[in-house]
Amino acid sequence: MLVRAATLLFFLGLFLGGNGQCVFSGVYNLGGGTYYSSSDNAGVVSCFNAVTFVSSRKAETIQQLTNLVDLYSFTDISKNSGTPFNIQVDLAAGISTISSTSYTSEWAFHNDINELFARLGDAHTLYYPPTPFLNFVLIRPFKLSAQVSGSTLQIFAGEETTFFSGSETFAGFSGFNVNSYVGKKIISINSVPIVDWLQQAGDRAGTSRDAGVRLNNAILSAYQFAGIGSVDVPASDTDSYVFEGVTNPVSIPNYWLITDTYTGVSDFSSAIPYGGRRRDAPTTEDQVPTWRRFVASVPSILQQTNVKKLDEEEQRVAWKEIEARKRGAPQRQPEEPKEESHLPSFLKFRSERLTSPADSLKRTTDWTPSINERVKSIGRRRASFVTSFVSDGGTVVCGRLSYGDGDAQVLLVTSFAPPSDYTTDNEINSWFVSFVDTVESCVSEANTDDVRDLLLDVRSNGGGYICLASALQYQLIKEWDYLENNDLYNLYDFRKSALMEQILAANLEDPTGNYLNPNTEPAVPYTNNGWETPSVSFTRGGQTSNYSPKSFFPDCRDLYSGYVPSRAISNSYWSKILILTDGLCGSACSLFATHISYGGYGHLVSVGGRPGVEMDTSSFAGGNVEEWPDYVQGKSPYVDNMPTSAPARFNHHEMYEGDEAVPREFQRYPAEFHLNYYDSPVEISEYADLWGQTADFFAEVPSMGSVSPTLTVMYGMIVAIVVALVMF
Repeated sequence: MLVRAATLLFFLGLFLGGNGQCVFSGVYNLGGGTYYSSSDNAGVVSCFNAVTFVSSRKAETIQQLTNLVDLYSFTDISKNSGTPFNIQVDLAAGISTISSTSYTSEWAFHNDINELFARLGDAHTLYYPPTPFLNFVLIRPFKLSAQVSGSTLQIFAGEETTFFSGSETFAGFSGFNVNSYVGKKIISINSVPIVDWLQQAGDRAGTSRDAGVRLNNAILSAYQFAGIGSVDVPASDTDSYVFEGVTNPVSIPNYWLITDTYTGVSDFSSAIPYGGRRRDAPTTEDQVPTWRRFVASVPSILQQTNVKKLDEEEQRVAWKEIEARKRGAPQRQPEEPKEESHLPSFLKFRSERLTSPADSLKRTTDWTPSINERVKSIGRRRASFVTSFVSDGGTVVCGRLSYGDGDAQVLLVTSFAPPSDYTTDNEINSWFVSFVDTVESCVSEANTDDVRDLLLDVRSNGGGYICLASALQYQLIKEWDYLENNDLYNLYDFRKSALMEQILAANLEDPTGNYLNPNTEPAVPYTNNGWETPSVSFTRGGQTSNYSPKSFFPDCRDLYSGYVPSRAISNSYWSKILILTDGLCGSACSLFATHISYGGYGHLVSVGGRPGVEMDTSSFAGGNVEEWPDYVQGKSPYVDNMPTSAPARFNHHEMYEGDEAVPREFQRYPAEFHLNYYDSPVEISEYADLWGQTADFFAEVPSMGSVSPTLTVMYGMIVAIVVALVMF
């Protein structure tokens, strides 16, 4: 999701060794907040280890973790997933080991749990250390850039790390001047070859099950900003860099920032216990269908639209804000539990075999991106882009790309969730309306100008609301009409553990109305409990368990009928659709990209990863994520909150694509086309370069209608099988 400087409050961390442990100094008043900084890594470690372990909280934490694992949809298959990801994580056994281990510090206990869950590679299922630890973030000196030479991935020190919209620099905080190393190739860090070092960093962050995607995450963000819970605390105050052309290794400080004030160990320790709601009974309003609550909250806002064509000056202003959001702060750590907002169900449920002719399968184009403006290693200026529309918060950007072979409409979708500082119902509802209206304006503009090719850029889109992703599909693919067919929907099920059976028996799980019956067309809600019975048995990871029947989930029909603008464009409007992804298209974004490509309406183009190694096109595609403090409400005595402020979440439902037997989460859907591109564009011209190179692939795919989607998918599956046999 997009991040702002304010988001840094959940990430930026540092302990300063002042006159005692966990005492902070070095105050900076920046970006509207107060921050602290230090390169005293040993002081951070000393502070963390000084927080004495409270054994009375251990048993309750272990019990709730056991409950979470029992409800986790992928508990079985994660024990031994087999190819392509070969995940082997036995959560129950790991928790048992932690339970029997003696601890002296809170940090060691929570860090062990965090590392266990990170091994899943599932951003939907995580456990982070409690709040005071989460205020810490490790900041490194460069924005990385990369390029492929032959078959070798080379990593360069790009421009100096900046934050607060570029107003603050690494040198400004650390006092270490990195300018003389900008643009140089990095050979190793701490004697580990740089690509291997970055792979280890990406693996520790646990963002994806796919190694290539995890490497992309490290290059694009996890190296630069590493929040506690996604990084191992360094063993030294400095890292040793070896640069090409520099005789001796260079020691560069590990620098920490923190956003809260702690005056000692006791002050630090007091922030660990959980201070939120516990076992609240559902209120009357909680029992009202969430869509009805949405209509009742601010109905007038749903009739408003402020989408308009941007003039030249407005384009500059809009892109400046988008740049600030993308570069102003690292990704946000999970927040402390807070009161649930009464918003619609699409604001509750968050979260290819694709195919083409064999001669274009895995066609790779080398692309040498700009390292940064200072180095002047800039790729070809082959295309131009004019911004037409930008939604509230910069979540959707639409415009016209002109490149060598013609024009294409571009839709950049950075998130299916609002920016983190949109917190009120009015703000979120207004943002949502702006999102769908911007898309409709984009489609209408293309229709008016007879532009038939669409380029969808979903790189690093971390997902958001399932129904909003589905609504975007509904707006773009006119053949998918919920009033006529079920093509818009994905199938879901959930694991029926003993604990889940108890919750179901107590009528405390999702209401029947959230599920649609796939045996009717068009699908309608169940009128009985057919969404949960009869049970279906699957053997996965060497263990056999019961699962619910597969149903369409959640019910987004009110969204389509009441809040999405009228679909005035004729069926089969788009001639060709390309979907650009770095594999970090996650959750609801994975649903969106996979479903369009699997259905034969779009063609995937991937960027990054390890050269020559097949990479998945999306991540954490499990289904819907449940934040533990939200899920447990009203479910006493079966589950309860954690006894500390440690954030936890789990993947509840399994999502399937088509009639596949294995959930999408445990399948690799590679792209048809690939660019060896690793940069993170900032300027409009840089986006145009990337999009222009991507648009060349329009010439490689058939127009819609020349090959039926069904035949395309079947052909692609045959190609995938042949490729797998050859590789075997």
